[in-house]
Amino acid sequence: MTPSSTPPASLPVSSPAPAQVFVGIDIGKDHLDVATLDRHAPAPLLRRFANTPAGIALLLEQLQHKTVVRIVVEASGPYDRAIVAACHQAQLPIARIQPHQAKAYAKVTNQKAKTDALDAALLARYAQNQEPRLTPPQSAVQVELDALVARRRQVVDLQSQ
Repeated sequence: MTPSSTPPASLPVSSPAPAQVFVGIDIGKDHLDVATLDRHAPAPLLRRFANTPAGIALLLEQLQHKTVVRIVVEASGPYDRAIVAACHQAQLPIARIQPHQAKAYAKVTNQKAKTDALDAALLARYAQNQEPRLTPPQSAVQVELDALVARRRQVVDLQSQ
């Protein structure tokens, strides 16, 4: 290079786009088994988080670094409420499916073994292949009504003892 020549222009360096993932979460009373399935990965990445506010926050923090296409959880009574609400608050696409839908998908895919990790992986594949309808967030009125119904149920149970 001569003193009067200019160096070649450098090309802008772009960081790779975050991986697009499908997430399945098997919900238990004490923990969340999470399977993250990348479009190009042969098998899902499996992790376990505590089903506590801190565990859910850690899970959501890790998901923020990815492009989440869809998260699928199986309806599990009171145990799924916190993760569904947290995903809505974080603006992550979440679908809450009924247990019979997951069971039918397991049968169709010939998955006979049943563990929490396998259930999470099944839900991630369900998210990828079935594209279930996203669950809309609950309004404040719905949340309050659910709390009142739950409290009524507790009072009725106490009276019947």
